[in-house]
Amino acid sequence: MYIDRLLILLIIGAYLITPIITHWWTEGGTAWYRPYLIWAGLIATSFWITRSRDLDEF
Repeated sequence: MYIDRLLILLIIGAYLITPIITHWWTEGGTAWYRPYLIWAGLIATSFWITRSRDLDEF
């Protein structure tokens, strides 16, 4: 069974980022946009991986 690289990236990203986000939520006085910057980076990386594929792969 072949697991897509994008799916692996999203699972690992969610696993690594979730504790960081919960820690930032409980910590006061931090920038509210920090978790969103990390997710935006993860989405941009996912887009880059998907874009680099050949469209005739399916």
